[in-house]
Order: sequence, then C-alpha cells, then structure tokens
Amino acid sequence: MNVLGRLGLTLLVAISVSRDPVAALERGVGGHLTADLDGALAGQGDLWGEAAWRTDRGTFALGMELRTAIEGARTGATFDVRDVTYQVHGGWRHPLSSAGTTIGFFAGQTGQERVDDDDGRWLRWVGLEFYGGNWTGLHDSRSRWAWASRLGVALDQARIDADALLDGRARVQLSGARSPQRYPTVQIDFSVSALLGHENGTDAWVGPRFSWPAGDGREAALFARYGRNRHPFGLGHDGWVAGFEYVEAAATPTRTPLAAPEIDGEIAAGVADERGLLALALRFQSPALFAKARALFEIDAQLLHAANVNDLYYRYDVGFVRTAGRNLLGLLFNHRSNHVVRQTGFQVTSVDAVELGIETENWHRPGKRGATLSAVAIDARARIGLLVDSDFGKNDALRARIGSRVAFPLGAALPAPFLRAELEEGDVSARHYAIGASIGAQLDIEIGRHSDEQWFSRDRRFWLFVARRGF
Repeated sequence: MNVLGRLGLTLLVAISVSRDPVAALERGVGGHLTADLDGALAGQGDLWGEAAWRTDRGTFALGMELRTAIEGARTGATFDVRDVTYQVHGGWRHPLSSAGTTIGFFAGQTGQERVDDDDGRWLRWVGLEFYGGNWTGLHDSRSRWAWASRLGVALDQARIDADALLDGRARVQLSGARSPQRYPTVQIDFSVSALLGHENGTDAWVGPRFSWPAGDGREAALFARYGRNRHPFGLGHDGWVAGFEYVEAAATPTRTPLAAPEIDGEIAAGVADERGLLALALRFQSPALFAKARALFEIDAQLLHAANVNDLYYRYDVGFVRTAGRNLLGLLFNHRSNHVVRQTGFQVTSVDAVELGIETENWHRPGKRGATLSAVAIDARARIGLLVDSDFGKNDALRARIGSRVAFPLGAALPAPFLRAELEEGDVSARHYAIGASIGAQLDIEIGRHSDEQWFSRDRRFWLFVARRGF
C-alpha cells in the first residue's frame, strides 16, 4: 500500500506540471449505488474520477476508481464492508479518427483490500486502451453505439497469479439516439472483465439502462444487470443487481458544464515513512429545490497504510445548502466511520452528528486562488453539531469542526504558498496542519502533521507529504 501511495503521488505530480491548460475531463466523474437483488450482499457503492490534460501531442490523464462491497447495515448509518476494490491509472490518449476512435497507452494498479483478511492483493500492469463511438460515459455519442476496451500485461503482483487483464464495455442505444441531451434514452449495457493466466476468471454483465439529462454535460440513470461472476476481484456470485447512477463527463464545443447541478472532487495520494495514502472525494450539488436551497452529498473515501494496521476511512455529508454571497450555509448530517482492513476479526468505529455550518464556496477545492501579488485569499469552514450516535461513549453532546486555508498569491505564473488548518472537537478529536503550494488551477502539494483519535494504528500522529488534484 505504501508503494501504491508512492505510485499515485508520482503520477499525480508528473501529470500536473504540464504547462498546457486543462481543456476538459475526458471521462468525467461519477458514481452509482447498486442493490444486490439476490441478497448475498446488501449492495455496492462505486466512485470514479479522472482528470485530463489536452495538448498538441494528445491527452494525458490520471484516474481512480473505488468500489465498496457492503454486507449489511451495522447500526445507524454504519455499514459492514466486505472489501474495497480499487484502480489507479495514468497515461496518454490520442484520437485515431474524427469518428471518435481513440487509442491510449496506460499503466496502473488494480487491487482489492478485504476487511477480514490479513493482506491485500494487487496487480500492476501496462497496456493499451481503445475507445469507439465517442465513448465518454454519457449517452451523447453521434452513433447508436459506443465501446471501450483495455488490454494490460502484468508487471508485478501480490497474492494473485495472472499474466494479463482484459476489460471491455459496450453500449447500444435503443431510443433517443437523435437528441440524448434533451430526452430520456434507453440503452443496453454490456461489460466484461477478465484476468488471464494461472489464476483466471471473468465477470460478464448485461442489462438495460434508462437515462435522462440532468443539466448540460450531466446524466442520471436507473439500471438493472445480470452478471456471471468468476473474477477474483469481482462480486463473487451470479445474479441480478439494480441501481442508480450519476455521471458528469467532458465538455465539448457544444456542451459546457453549468454551475449547478455540479459534481466535482479530488484525487489525492500521500507518502511518508511507513505510511501511504490514496483518497477519492466526490461532492454533488443539485439544482435549486426550494427557497433557493440545494441538496448536497459529499463523500470522502481514504485508504491509509501504516506499519501495523490499514485504515479504510469514510466520511460523508448529506443535507441542504444555500448560497449567501460567496458562502454556503448548510444543515447537514455528517457520518464518519473507520474500518480495519487486512486483518482477521471485524473492527469498525463510527460517529454521527447533525450540523449547522457555513463555509466559503471554494473551501473544498485545491488549487490557486487569485492572481495578484497584493491579495491574500482566505477560505474557511465552521460547523457546530449535535451528536446523534457514537462508538466512543457519547460523552460530549456537541461537536465543532473548524478550518481555515490562507493562500498568498505571487502572480499568475508562480506557485501560490498556503497554510491550512483543520480542527475537530467532540466525542472524537482530530487535528490537521499543513503548509504547501498551489501549482496551477487545481493542484495542491503539501506537507502536514495529522492526528485523529479514530484511526486504528498505534501511531495516530504523523507527518505526510500529499498531492491533491481537483476535477
């Protein structure tokens, strides 16, 4: 896991120092929630995001995907997690034709961390990707079908014996092909994922999908799929699943993202002595629903490696916010839960609270603020909450979370130094202090001191070097 953190950090920094401006996300961001209709699992939660840089030589991209298999509800808003499957990848794409066919050269790591196992398993690979029919993840292609495929050769592996991997997806539009940005669309989805070698296996899925536009460049969908699952990293059994999906994809000359609804987030990777971090955060805001209030859903999933234990840390907020100038006022339900992975015996702790808060609109975003030498850019957040449930005794009924980020712009061409601090007090306390610099519009590189009483590792106070890339 520490090696994975170093790999992710290296890719994140290397791809972000390009001087070419960010034109658009090639595959965008999104997520879906899936219910297992056969009852073997309660369901799955998937998050994915990719940031891309377009240049005259092609598009450089970095992406991450996380899939959480949920066995059932434990108490309240806490779920029993069976495993987390992840993929981090980076590489280059280039169009082969104006019809939408694209080739890519990529390297990455695919792996799985099980809650009840004493080790993880992973496969590092390098390979080719091909896309056809203007595949973006949305149903706005100029043809009735679109497809994507990947063939990778194994470079290294742990607790898995495979020589190669093969992934493929295809989508056929049955209705709404002429104006998928204006009207609901019915499709059939096909997907296959396989490991080839001594330890082989294949997952294959097929099923209908009903999608509708949710603002320019965004899409919501309901889907059902039947799967035959033999992949070592897969669901583990055959049967039907159904769920809800939300996707935001790349802008095109005729489609530019709106201010709301909005989905954005960040990819993060960090390293330190015997420490490693991979994180993916997504934040969704709906259009105005009532009295100018919007629904907000934010989730932050982290895999934190330590010498003696590995933490799988989830934090999410669900509620309503309203814009007041450059600030957001909100009433939110906050949940944080931490799971032990790579160890036998189930361990999890959680804390739930209802909070009132205010934050500046750019508080959650990495990247430069302002471009003048005289301005100091300040972002902040303050929340006060009432404890609902806790595994730490409920000794403190109130909880407070505050944070501040002060940036010192040195001009448009130079990095912008910043100081950042976040504090939490209540049934559980946490402290995060960092000093760093913003490079470009959406990249932060920082070194910080972190402590959190909810972490399971023996050393709950440590330094960490982190790069964060927004999208």
